Amino acid sequence: MDSNSFSIGRNNCVTFYNGSCATLNRVTGGPPFAILGKVAATGNLYVVNPHGIVVAPSGVISTGGRFVASARSARRGRFARSAVRRGRHRARRSGRG
Repeated sequence: MDSNSFSIGRNNCVTFYNGSCATLNRVTGGPPFAILGKVAATGNLYVVNPHGIVVAPSGVISTGGRFVASARSARRGRFARSAVRRGRHRARRSGRG
């Protein structure tokens, strides 16, 4: 997921239903990624923002796997290739036409 800015306000919750797989949330601009509320994921969650990541005292992180935050830049293609090499990426068929 790429976005220009992304933050979670106090008393708000964002949940990533990603099974046991990994989600990369890459923020490319704007202020630091601020977690004032709750961020949850059923699998692994990676957050990258070159402007930083802030977890406030009211911030809650809950995942079924790992949570990794970095202020370094990350290329989406490189992340996907790395996840596939490590066997952490599983394609699912939706069953729809």
